Order: sequence, then C-alpha cells, then structure tokens
Amino acid sequence: CKQPANGSTCQPGGAGLASAASVKVAMQNGQTKNVSSIHVPPDYDFGVQADLAILKLSDPVRDIRPTPINDTVSVGFGTPGIIAG
Repeated sequence: CKQPANGSTCQPGGAGLASAASVKVAMQNGQTKNVSSIHVPPDYDFGVQADLAILKLSDPVRDIRPTPINDTVSVGFGTPGIIAG
C-alpha cells in the first residue's frame, strides 16, 4: 500500500491501497512487469500480522529461478525482502 499523507496505516480496499495499474515490478534482468491485481489479506494489520501483499503480474516471469524461503534466520522488522515463485 501507499503510505497515506496523514500518516495513518493503510487498510485493505482503503484509500491508501495502491492501484494495480500504478505499480510496476522491476526484474533482476532490467525489465519491468505490469501488475494486474493486488491481493491484501483481510486481517492485515501493519507490522503486526498479515503484513504482506500478493502482486499478480500481467504476464509470466521467465528465466528467473525462485529463491528458497529463509526459515532459519529471523530478520528485523522493516527489512526489505523478495519472494518469487
């Protein structure tokens, strides 16, 4: 979601949620992909639970292998991460 100007956190379907048409995903090969939809869990609570969005791309990603999900090391709040698959 986009951070609202008033500093509040965004809510699913709220004014702070970015539209799919306004989002592009940068790929490691320098290409960008358009986003066709954004799915936010209904129990989203910024920094507490369900703090994840699924972006459905407009077309498939090719030639990039998925990375295994880290399950051995805990990372700090706010650490950027990428999940592809």
